[in-house]
Amino acid sequence: MKSVIGGRWQFTKPFLVAVFLSLAASGCSWIKPIQGAEQIELVTVQEIISCQKIGAVNTSVLSNVGFIERSSEAVTENSVALAKNEAVRMGGNRIVAVQPPEDGHMRFDIYLCK
Repeated sequence: MKSVIGGRWQFTKPFLVAVFLSLAASGCSWIKPIQGAEQIELVTVQEIISCQKIGAVNTSVLSNVGFIERSSEAVTENSVALAKNEAVRMGGNRIVAVQPPEDGHMRFDIYLCK
């Protein structure tokens, strides 16, 4: 991992790459929310009252970065951000996760609620 050159510790390239990938995969959100996405609520089916289903979206995000598996929470966070962006584009204000994340894929229904 480290080598001594001229009396100093030097990190080898593979070690630095592994550190970078670990940090990148740790849960950082790579999805930029569009204007209005912060107003979209993630709710359960039981919370859908006075709502009209206006569409659905399938999301796909990285579940692995190189050989490092991303946490389920990070994958879900990115998927929700994508679904909220799509809800804004479709004119919705609520999203419901139809299935849990699997290999970086999730499905959401989009609703317009009064």
